[in-house]
Amino acid sequence: MGTLVLMLGAVACSSGDSEHATSGSSAASTVPPLALGEVGPAVAAVESALGGPQEYTEINVQPDLVNVFVAQPDGTELAYVYRPGSLEAPDGPTPQPEGAVLFGLDGISFDKVEEFDDILIEELPESALAALTLTGAPAGGAQWTATLLGSKGTLFDVLLSPDGAILGALPR
Repeated sequence: MGTLVLMLGAVACSSGDSEHATSGSSAASTVPPLALGEVGPAVAAVESALGGPQEYTEINVQPDLVNVFVAQPDGTELAYVYRPGSLEAPDGPTPQPEGAVLFGLDGISFDKVEEFDDILIEELPESALAALTLTGAPAGGAQWTATLLGSKGTLFDVLLSPDGAILGALPR
C-alpha cells in the first residue's frame, strides 16, 4: 500500500513545489459535489422502467444527475438521465462506444459509493473528486474510475474496485 500512496502522491502533484493546497483549496473548491447518493436510485429507476436487471456500458455521476447507459443486443445503447426523483427516457438508441465492455451489477453495492469522496480525500487530501464513472473491467466485472483535480490543477484518474478499494492511478 505504501508504494501505491507514493504513486498517487506523485500523480496528484504536478510540480515539485512543497506548497500544497488542502481540500478547501481554490482548485478543489471549484469542483461541485457529485450526486453520489443518487447512483442507487438511478439504477433502480432504470431497472424498474425496463423490467429488471440490465447490462450496461457505463454509469457516470455528475453534480446534479446520473447518466445510465444500457446495452442493447444489437450493439446500441440507451442513455437514461436520472435527476433526483425523475428518470428521463432516452431519445433513442445510439451506437455503443467502440471497445465498450458490458457489465452487470451483481455484487456492486451502491451504498458504498457515497463514501468514495471520503475514501479519496483520506488517501489524497490535496485533491477533489471531479467525476465518477463505472465501466466494465477488461478482466470481467466492473470498476470505478474517479477523476480527481489535484492541488496544482492537474487531472488524474484513480481506479477503484466496486467497493471503493483503490487499485491504482493514471495521469491524464
